[in-house]
Amino acid sequence: MINKLVIKNFRSIKNVRLSNIKKQLGLIGENSSGKSSILCALLVCLGERDIQSSDFRFNKYGKNEEKIFIGLGIELDYFSLQRLINYNSDENLILNSWLEEIKLDCKGKRQRDTTSKSYTRDFKKSFLSKLDSNASYNLQNLYFGFTINSDGQKLLRLYESNLNQEKQITSSNDVIKGIFDIILPPYAYLRDERGFEKESKGESDSTTNELFSLLLPLINKKSEKVSEDKLDNTPISKLSIPQINNYLLKRIQEEAKDLTESLNTNFKKYYNEEIEVKWIFSNELFKNLNIKTDFCIEGVQNSIDFQSIGSGTRSLYKMALLRTLLERQSEDDEPVLFLLEEPELYLYPKLEQQMENFIYDLSSKNQVIVTTHSPVSIKSFSIDSLYKVERKKETSNAVPVTKVSKLESKSQVTELLGYDITYLLGKDYIIFVEGPDDKRAYECLINKIFGEEKSSKFIAMTTVSKLSAAVSFDFLDQIRSRAKSIYIIDSDGMESEERKNSVVKELTMQDKTINKEELSSKILLTEYCMLECYTFEYRYLKQGINEDEYWNSVNEFLKNKKDDINILLKKRKKTELLDCDMFNVRDNFESVRKYGFNKKLVRAFRSAIGGQGFRSISDLNEDELSTSCKELIDKLKRYFD
Repeated sequence: MINKLVIKNFRSIKNVRLSNIKKQLGLIGENSSGKSSILCALLVCLGERDIQSSDFRFNKYGKNEEKIFIGLGIELDYFSLQRLINYNSDENLILNSWLEEIKLDCKGKRQRDTTSKSYTRDFKKSFLSKLDSNASYNLQNLYFGFTINSDGQKLLRLYESNLNQEKQITSSNDVIKGIFDIILPPYAYLRDERGFEKESKGESDSTTNELFSLLLPLINKKSEKVSEDKLDNTPISKLSIPQINNYLLKRIQEEAKDLTESLNTNFKKYYNEEIEVKWIFSNELFKNLNIKTDFCIEGVQNSIDFQSIGSGTRSLYKMALLRTLLERQSEDDEPVLFLLEEPELYLYPKLEQQMENFIYDLSSKNQVIVTTHSPVSIKSFSIDSLYKVERKKETSNAVPVTKVSKLESKSQVTELLGYDITYLLGKDYIIFVEGPDDKRAYECLINKIFGEEKSSKFIAMTTVSKLSAAVSFDFLDQIRSRAKSIYIIDSDGMESEERKNSVVKELTMQDKTINKEELSSKILLTEYCMLECYTFEYRYLKQGINEDEYWNSVNEFLKNKKDDINILLKKRKKTELLDCDMFNVRDNFESVRKYGFNKKLVRAFRSAIGGQGFRSISDLNEDELSTSCKELIDKLKRYFD
């Protein structure tokens, strides 16, 4: 796979360097920022694209640069080494003999399985030693640099790991070029929907052809292998497609032998030197297939031209191609480099999410490089694989150049792309609460205190666990929104800072990237142990008992549950109950409402009072709420005003 990319003087790029590229690379930026230029430079190295005169960067002096440099770091993994081991072609005879010397050195006097890890390891040592006598046997990557001159000359050299300095080696250019071509990973370039006219024309570099060339070797992969000596006598129906390809090449070479002999006889009549013509046939059947894609309706013979189908349908076709490849790939198949250009284009949100799922599955085994305008396409990417691409002036009079920098947080993605979730929600304030009962209570409180006009701008969202709360805050961190947000939690009888620290600690255990200070500032604690404790007052009783009876029942509860209450108060570092008498009952109960309740004791208190219990927050009018929930309302006003 590719682990480093350096580009100089290509289009708007003056000097871009991407290092330590892993399985995922997301390039995010505005239109014309240079994302496509990075992909195009990579395609030049892959041989997919030729350099144009317009590719040479236009500098501040009003002239095009004279040279373009594109450097690649390529991993020297098991698969690339196996391709070197199995190379046997007349297209590059110098490289062929160069590699044969290494293979002879590795085999020694005994027969060895060339697919084994031990042989591959020995081959790598000999290969690196022959390529560069100073190279370490543990070298994991090779670094190649293309220099393209304005006159069209294209030079490929081997470089040091910094891709600034050429390696001093004795190997010929033919060897270096051959090695580069062989160890390049298999790849597929999936253009955005705007490049899909190639599908209807059946061009060789269409998305369909790119993916089909990857799928072909997987067809009949499990079929029985046929040795070379038995190939001629095996019915063609029994051969796999790669075997048919090899057989076809062999027959072409045999049939062409008479032709080349006659050609050389005629050539020598006009040329006295002892020189012969030699034809070298390419073994690239897969790449020479052209597939023209049309659509047809079931039961109707006439085809529908690819370009006449809607843009969304064409993008769905690309999704189906990706899924087909994923279904065919197995664990032992070689990883593929996927270049995806704006894969989300023309997909509605549900299918855009599905595309993101495919991208995630692709990157679990393969390497995926994505350019995008959507935060959804790269949602599964780790933050260290995301880069911001933008055009900036280095000085006031300079021509803007493409700059690439790592993103520090996923919130920068939505900020960079200009997304604002406020318009989607239609709300200016987001309140996260701990359960459905709290959700109803706070919606009622906001409507009555803030008024209908302002309450329409609030949305209460339920989180049922600390994990879902962590997800909620991560969601807020990753979206760009002008909506203010807060999370209201029960104090559980603890002091505010202590309780906040406890919650923050628990939440950050689920997600280490959450900013602790910012999270703490978004947490609002109830004055009482729980929201329902706000209505534990005589005036909110639903049943008709006198006030003396009520306080007697409260005092009896405090006496009966004194030990349980004191255990909580001691744990919460609060003053324990001493005398449970009628003289102190109001103060004692106020202290318990704030610091001495848990869910079990709340149930016990409701049972001790009996009857129909207390009115809920939702049942209180504005005046009652303003009196009983004054501190809570003041906190909300301060936060949202």
